[in-house]
Order: sequence, then structure tokens, then C-alpha cells
Amino acid sequence: MKTIFSAFFICLLAGCAVNRAVYDPFAYAPKDTCWYYTPDCEADALSCWEECETCVEPPPEKHPLSLAEAIDIALVNNPQTQISWGRAREAAAQYGKSQSVFFPKISADFYFTRDRTAYLVNQVEQQQNITMAGLIINTQSQWGPQTHLMWTLLDFGQRRYTSEAARYALYYADFTHNDAIQLLVQNVTLAYYHYLYEVKLQEAKEADLVNAQETLAAAELGLSQGVNNISDVLQARSGVLLAEIVLSEQSAIVNSAYATVLDAMGLPANRTVHFEKLPIVDLDKMELPALDSFIQIAMESRPDLLATRAQMESAEMSLKAAKRLWAPTLDYSLEFGRTYFSGGFHDNNDFTSTFSVSMPLFTGFNIRNSVRAAKAKVEAASGQLREKELAVIRDLKKSHFNVEAALETLHAANRYLKASKEEYEVALAQYKAGVNTILNVISAQASLFDARAKQADATQQWFNSLATLTYNAGILSCQTGDAL
Repeated sequence: MKTIFSAFFICLLAGCAVNRAVYDPFAYAPKDTCWYYTPDCEADALSCWEECETCVEPPPEKHPLSLAEAIDIALVNNPQTQISWGRAREAAAQYGKSQSVFFPKISADFYFTRDRTAYLVNQVEQQQNITMAGLIINTQSQWGPQTHLMWTLLDFGQRRYTSEAARYALYYADFTHNDAIQLLVQNVTLAYYHYLYEVKLQEAKEADLVNAQETLAAAELGLSQGVNNISDVLQARSGVLLAEIVLSEQSAIVNSAYATVLDAMGLPANRTVHFEKLPIVDLDKMELPALDSFIQIAMESRPDLLATRAQMESAEMSLKAAKRLWAPTLDYSLEFGRTYFSGGFHDNNDFTSTFSVSMPLFTGFNIRNSVRAAKAKVEAASGQLREKELAVIRDLKKSHFNVEAALETLHAANRYLKASKEEYEVALAQYKAGVNTILNVISAQASLFDARAKQADATQQWFNSLATLTYNAGILSCQTGDAL
């Protein structure tokens, strides 16, 4: 008995093990509003950081990355697609769980029972008319294996529609993952072209500085020859200093854009990666299909729209399952086993086989409210689907027009740059010949600077508008990659 009580006391202590949070939970929080939290040993382990290894290593530093290579790295390393992929796999597991209700549930156990019972027995001696009392102690043990089977044979579709709701929820998660991939491709594309734009703008600022120095050299030459006065030199020198400041500011912007594109690729911003130059656009080969063709493709292939439709189907299946909560359910149960008793006896296999039919008669309006909630969910999902369809058409209308506008702007920017170069060259040549003023040269120079910036911006807007249009149309998927 001492051994039994000792073991019981040890188990009791093990089950009641507590830490400081039981009697002093505020010890795990900052002491006051102005106190900094000091972590304990376990919380301090969270501060240990090791740089994560990328699954796809970038090419060597001297190799300039194309957009396709940048997207390939991003698809593997960016955490957003990993999150959506994990949620899709979770939804797949939930759909698998919803299928398990169609199978019987079988369990097995083994039990051992030992009891000690005392009986008080009275014995009467008839000859002597004496009653004698005696105590009989009976110790009995019984044990044996038992198998349990439970199977729902018929429920008029409740399980099936519940499983169908889980299946469409899985489709929602799958299409959401597809949308995350397309969104990642769009984000990488925009970040990639934004960085190339900033680099090209920096090159334009460097060319601006060269032109400002040419103007200053012409003013200094005119001053040395007695043709110009010192004011021309001072104005030209101010232009050079301003160009140097703008170039310095642009370098900081390029560095920020570089960090942004590496972050979109899922790489640390301290990596050294080189990218290709901003492509030259061949405007003569640009043909934009009609808006209706993009709308048709988007309605059939855009992942977020398909996900919204799947959400709608899932809500409808949940409504059908809720309506069948009123239906009767036919279940079958079987318990089978053998019980052994002290002395080597057993019951030679006992079993209980039961068919049962159950049907809810009154649940406190729970089923009725469940149906109402399911109907409201269907109505909300229908509204969301309609809202998404209108948003798709609206986004395509805007992005399609933006592509057309960007193309016209790029045409105009190229003509503006060509004209500004000619204007500056003529103004500088006339100034060197002494038949023009420094003000006209600086004005032409400013126009050239502005034309370079506008041409770089127009090129970026062209690529950005194309990337946005392809995302809004959903043509990044494999099914519609060759559609246009």
C-alpha cells in the first residue's frame, strides 16, 4: 500500500507541475509603460538569427539578370508564395478529412479490472437457535480486448455536401495561390523595371552633367577670348553644380530601388546582383488587341475571380448540407470482444450489434438558424462575385487605356528628346560662334534635361502598363500564355 500511495503521489505532483506564470503572470510582461521588456531564456532564443539560404542561387555577379531570371528566383524564394502554398495544402488536408466520414470508424481497446468486495453473511443454527455472522471477501479480476465499429449508413446527403463545400474551399485556396504567383510576377516586374528606369535616369543625369560641363567650357572659352563676360560663366557654373546635386540625389534613389527589387525577389538587400539595361522599345511592332479579348480571357482565367467563384460554390454546398440537418440518419454500431475472468473462465466472445435511426425534432431553432446563416453566406458570396467581376472589367478598362496612352506618350517623348538634342546642339554652336546668348543655351539645355527624364519615364510607364494589363487579364497562367 505504501508503494501504491507513493506512486500516486509522484504522479499527482507530475501532473500539477506549474511555473511562475500561475502565481505571478506579470513577471512575463514589462514592469511599466516605460520599461523595456527583458526576455527570459526561452524568449531570448528568438533573437538568434541566421541568414536563410536561398533555394535558387543568383548567377555570378558579372552576369546581368534578365526579367525572366529575376522572376524565377522570386518564385522560389519569396515568402508570399510559400504562405499561399501552405494554405492550399492545409485546405487539401481539410478536404481529405471531410472524406473520412464516409468510412466506418473502428477502434480497439484492452481493459483490466480487479475489484475486492466484502459480503456480510448471517448463518442460523436451527438446533441451538443461534445466529452467527461471517465476512466473506471476494477478489475478482476480469480483462479482455474489445473492438468498436461505428458507421453512418445514410444521412440524405449531409456528408456529401459538407465534403463538396470543403472541396470548393480547396479550389479557393488553390486559385488564391495562383493569384499570389501572378501578383508576385507583377510585383517583381514592376520593381525590376522601376530599378532599370532609375538606372537609366541616372545615366540621363550623367549625360546632363556632361552637357552642363560643355556649356561651362564654352562660356569659359568665350570669356578667355573676350567675347563673353563673367556672368555667362557664373550661370553655366551654377548649371553644373545643380546637375551634380541632382546626380547625387539620383544615386540614392537608385540604391533604394535596388533594395526594393531584391526584396521582391526574396533576396537580402545586401546581395550584389546586376541587372540588364532597360530594353529599347520597337514602336513599329506594337499592336494592342481589343479590350473585349482581354475581358474574355480574364473571365475564364483570372485566378482571383476563379477563387471567388469557388467561394460561391462552397457557400452553396454548405447551404445544401445545412438544409439536410433535418433529415434522419441511419447508423450502425458493433461492439465485439472477449471477457476473461479469474479462474480461466471467459464469455466465449460477446458482441452487440445495433442499427439506429435518429432525427432531430427540436433543437432550439439551431438548425433553422444554421440554414439562415448559410443562406446569408450565399448571398454575401454572390455579391462578392458580382463585385469582383465588375472590378475585373474596370481594371481591364483602365489598364488597356493606360497601355494606349503610354504608347502615345512614348512616341511623343522620343520626338521631344530628338528635338531637344537638336535645339541644344544648335544653341551651343551659335553661342560658340557669338551669335547667341547664354540664356538661350541654358534654356535649350534645360529642355534637353527634361526630355531625357520624360523619355525614361515614358519607357518605364510603357512596361508598367503592359505588366499591369497582363496581370489584370490573368494571361500569366499557362493556360492563356499563348492566347494573345
